[in-house]
Amino acid sequence: MSTIRLTTSYPWIAFLLALFPPQMSVDGGPPQKIRWGTGDLQVTPGQHHLVIWVPYLGFWNIGRAEVQVNVAEGQIVAVNYRSPWLVFMPGKVAVTPA
Repeated sequence: MSTIRLTTSYPWIAFLLALFPPQMSVDGGPPQKIRWGTGDLQVTPGQHHLVIWVPYLGFWNIGRAEVQVNVAEGQIVAVNYRSPWLVFMPGKVAVTPA
């Protein structure tokens, strides 16, 4: 197995986002609720497509960001997601080897 270490954050000015946990989808699968902060996701080795967003006020998805992640057997890859400070802007995502 391999690991994607996902870190999610929001700008301090958007502190109300703390009330709305982000969600993600891996390889087109069903949405998964995740927490703000850092968590590990166990995946099979290979290429994976991540989509991350914040469901805001129950009906509006903000900060959508997508990324392709390549992980080798036993490798840990860090993915950092930052939500926007304005609801109509996209989120930012970056991939770095851990």
